[in-house]
Amino acid sequence: MLADRINQLTPSPTLSLNSKIKELQAQGLAIINLTAGEPDFAPPSVLKEALIATVNQNCHHYTPVAGILELRQAIAQKYRNTYQLNYQADNVIVSSGAKQVLYNALASLINPEDEVIVYTPTWSTYIEQIKLVQGIPVLIELEPPFQLTAAHLEAKITSKTKAVILNYPHNPTGQLIALNELQNIIQLAKQHKFWLISDEIYETIVFDGQPHQCLPAIDPTIQDQCLVVSGLSKSHAITGWRLGWGCGPKELIRAMTNLQGQTTSGASSVIQQAALAAFLDLETPKQMARAYQDRRDQIWPELASIPGLKPIKPQGAFYFFVDIRNLLNNACPTSTDWCQALLTEQQVALVPGEAFLAPGYFRLSFATAPSELLLAVQKIRAFVTKSEASKDY
Repeated sequence: MLADRINQLTPSPTLSLNSKIKELQAQGLAIINLTAGEPDFAPPSVLKEALIATVNQNCHHYTPVAGILELRQAIAQKYRNTYQLNYQADNVIVSSGAKQVLYNALASLINPEDEVIVYTPTWSTYIEQIKLVQGIPVLIELEPPFQLTAAHLEAKITSKTKAVILNYPHNPTGQLIALNELQNIIQLAKQHKFWLISDEIYETIVFDGQPHQCLPAIDPTIQDQCLVVSGLSKSHAITGWRLGWGCGPKELIRAMTNLQGQTTSGASSVIQQAALAAFLDLETPKQMARAYQDRRDQIWPELASIPGLKPIKPQGAFYFFVDIRNLLNNACPTSTDWCQALLTEQQVALVPGEAFLAPGYFRLSFATAPSELLLAVQKIRAFVTKSEASKDY
């Protein structure tokens, strides 16, 4: 008999859906897959060359659990240079992806029945990890335009609130959090003495000339209550390398390191060594962000012109989150049904809003070639037109 925590666990909807799409593609179906949360670009040459060189240098042995010193120093230096934060190597843990950093943090902080506030729509992993460590997810249900405020948060704070998870640019909506709201949220954290876990994995993909606001850089006095989570997956197109990091107070980093030492140990030795090259490559993230903004600006008006679709214009990341509540009917009563029908009839794969605890929406990743995106929009338009013409009330 399996443990209760596993029986209560919900598999990742986006990863499960992406696996299903790959199966269909392997069968020869020409699926336009707009589900994956990963860049479509190849990693920069400097990273690929560094990986080959690292392999040839025989860097194949165990590393320190928290990560090799050179990499932790490089990460700390990034935050000093970019955000003027006084992080040192012992403020940094390197893990096998940002997802592992998040789990290490929650397992190190949360006791049974502690509450962790999350706002929806949300990446489902937050909810499942909170449940795994026997915490209680407390949900803020946002409505369009999905802008989190301190007032939203304050209404959910109780004596059991242990942490709040922030994510910006946000998956799945692409929205930012206004600077004044971040300032107010920091004040709430100080007042009520809860942790802020700031998932900033999309920090390099911010549009319209806006700067990324790294949370503790807004008010460095919050550093002892804040963990910043990030990595190279989105900025340098190496999702499969599985490398993420957390920056926070030394006591928390030590606890997370002790936990990691009894689970996975250190991240891959060759990946850590090769990743050092990314901190010398400042142009690739900028080039990718410009390309994503160009795609957003090209595709958003096309989506918005389809009757019944209400796309949110993202401020960052590479997703459109689209309201289709007005299109649901007896034939397709849920966004899951709607997306399945679209996949069947037009071979376009989207993630239904149920995956983000936001039924009535879909997420469309524009991390794919513009020609594919335009074709997908044409197919969505054809599907909507046909569906509306034969609507079954």
